[in-house]
Amino acid sequence: MADDDDLESRVTALEGQVRDLSVRTNANSHDAAAARILAGAADRDVTEIRAEIRDFRAEFGEFRAGVRQEFADVRAEFRQEFADVRTVFRQGFADVRSEFGDFRAATTASFNAQRQDFVDLRNHVNDGFARMDDGFTEIRGRLDGTAAGLQQIADTLQTMNRVPPSWPSVSPNTVHEPFDVGRKATIWSLSRR
Repeated sequence: MADDDDLESRVTALEGQVRDLSVRTNANSHDAAAARILAGAADRDVTEIRAEIRDFRAEFGEFRAGVRQEFADVRAEFRQEFADVRTVFRQGFADVRSEFGDFRAATTASFNAQRQDFVDLRNHVNDGFARMDDGFTEIRGRLDGTAAGLQQIADTLQTMNRVPPSWPSVSPNTVHEPFDVGRKATIWSLSRR
């Protein structure tokens, strides 16, 4: 009977363990059911997150394509604007170059005209000096002729001053009749003696 007591205690212990196992099994069933619910929820969450990620990727792809297109449009606008600015600058520089060319041509023409005026003035002055030289030469010739005539008069007067003693003496203020001394001369006043 000892074995019966022992059997009963063992059966009781075994029943306790079965109850514990039953409680645990029930708890595990509940945990498994909760895990299944959580797994389903997690699966739904993962599916939703995947859908959101797919939507995000699609939106990001569209955004990236839009940004790329906008950058391409901005780049094209900048290229066009720079091309327009370059064209305007080229035209402006061409206009300035043309105006400077016109200015240079006008300035060169003005300087050439002034140079020609100076050449004409120099020629005019040179012609004037040449005429003046000719006039001086003519005046010098006339003065030389006058000097020769005066010298001849002076020589005649000196010859006349050597009057022979038989001639009458003449006072400085007396006017005499003309006389001939080898040459025709009119003497108005003789005073040397």
